[in-house]
Amino acid sequence: MVKIIAVLILLAGCASKKPKTGLVLTVDMRNNLFRHQSYFEQMKELREPVFVALGEDKCLLAWEQEVFALKEKLKRSKENDDRVNIWYRLGNCYNYVGQYELSFYYYDLALPALNKRAVEKSTISYNIGRVYHARGNVVLAESYYQEAIQYNLKNNLALVNLALLYSEQGEFKRSNQKLDSILRNTPSSRLARFFQGLNYFHLKDYKSLESKVINRLADTSTEKALLSLARDIARERKGAYQDLKKEDFDFPWFKSFKNYLLNKFGKSANGKTKV
Repeated sequence: MVKIIAVLILLAGCASKKPKTGLVLTVDMRNNLFRHQSYFEQMKELREPVFVALGEDKCLLAWEQEVFALKEKLKRSKENDDRVNIWYRLGNCYNYVGQYELSFYYYDLALPALNKRAVEKSTISYNIGRVYHARGNVVLAESYYQEAIQYNLKNNLALVNLALLYSEQGEFKRSNQKLDSILRNTPSSRLARFFQGLNYFHLKDYKSLESKVINRLADTSTEKALLSLARDIARERKGAYQDLKKEDFDFPWFKSFKNYLLNKFGKSANGKTKV
């Protein structure tokens, strides 16, 4: 019994020690960081050109060490350009862990000095837009996404999130206008075509779904397979519903649309499952 108590005291002592950086991630902060890490990994696996701009960020790989290093550098920095870069980086780092007040604080410090750096200003507006989007503040989210696009017309991340926001509001035609902009910037974007396909599906414009989306996707693509099944189910092709049930989609947006189709078309008017 004495040995067990000694071990527990030792473990408690280890758990209470702070890392050398002095920075401690709470459970919520770690969950937010893990969510961003997973999101970046999924985008890399998808090899979608829209998300090339995400790149690598040291804050995602070693948050405590990177934030500590940036703050130490900030203490020593005398050059204004260096300080602006550090403020910008810290704003991004705190954004990853859901510390939005601190994130906005560093962004506010950086913004006045970023007059000629449209790409960074666009990224800040996009990140702020995502925060308001997640909180359900549609008006502010739309405003910041639009601001991000004004700073950088090729900010595909802002364009795709604005397109998704419009889709969520049932403004499918307006959403497709933003997706058209992405396809002008990045014609090979499969994801932009997929989201266009979703919009045409919700509009029940199956002709455009087929001619403007399905026919332009590679025969072996997951996007084409899923949208083709959606079209066939809507047109009540025999066996299409069961074919969809057999398919397995790992990527969140594909899985979400599959579940939507299963729920929407899973039962007929008399409550019997369609086949």
